[in-house]
Amino acid sequence: MDAGPEKIIYILGGGHSGSTLLDLILGSTEQAFSVGELMFLDYYKGYKFRHLAYGRVCSCEENFDDCPFWSTIDFDRKDNISKHDTLGESLRILFNILNPFERWSKLRFHIGPNREIYRRIIEESRRLKPDVRFIIDSSKDPRRLYELIQDPGIGPDNLTVIHLIRDGRGYIYSYQKSLRKDIGRKVRSTIVYLAEWIGLNVLSRLLIRKYKLTAFTLSYDRFAEDPTKSLEKLGEFLGFDLDGDSVLARIERTVYHNVHGNPMRRGKIEAIRRDVGWVTDFSPVKRFMLTVALYPFNRRWVYSRR
Repeated sequence: MDAGPEKIIYILGGGHSGSTLLDLILGSTEQAFSVGELMFLDYYKGYKFRHLAYGRVCSCEENFDDCPFWSTIDFDRKDNISKHDTLGESLRILFNILNPFERWSKLRFHIGPNREIYRRIIEESRRLKPDVRFIIDSSKDPRRLYELIQDPGIGPDNLTVIHLIRDGRGYIYSYQKSLRKDIGRKVRSTIVYLAEWIGLNVLSRLLIRKYKLTAFTLSYDRFAEDPTKSLEKLGEFLGFDLDGDSVLARIERTVYHNVHGNPMRRGKIEAIRRDVGWVTDFSPVKRFMLTVALYPFNRRWVYSRR
């Protein structure tokens, strides 16, 4: 068998939308191995912006350099995973995605050695889980997905995308919680988060359609309301059992080696709950305005009856 993964499951979408929980659920199965947000791998390797790497601690609670999984995989500085930090790089990628003549006039951008990195990960993961068929990358960023699409060593045929999308009101509320202010996190205006949510998800849908990706749209809100039903549908799409009734117990038994992501990766998950704090915390005017502005998007993507 080829040492490369048969498929990369890429979780696409915005932050604070349940990607960490979904990643843990998928990674608790024997068929999939979760690596977290792989676009931050360079940070954890210590090659750049070390201060952004949550102390460079793996989700197994070991320092990244001492982790029993990551320490067995050889890396050097040329094995960098792109994160497209610069504005120029981001604009080139955006231009390419929006360009209907991309085939003939594509702007150049950096592509890292993704196939080689995934090859090393799949080899090591199969020592822990011999039946692994999927590597889960929960980077979420459309720029990272575009890089994988354009990488000749991967391409659309080796990608399975889960577009995870949350009610825009919940997304904005999560980024504006008072707790974030209390710990010194930067909180931006409602209009910025609104535009960000719409732009991010429109771009995600465009990527899926333009490159004819194998994709599944998962509503975080529908999932949180009825995890068993949502996981049953997702399992049918992926081709393996996700069994919503025992998923939390399975997560508890699994040792993860994730890069970055929500700190909940290292804690116990008591239950799957939908956070609707925006209903009570937003003023009536703000709640009404956001409901009107987001209605066509929420209706089509989040609360679709399909």
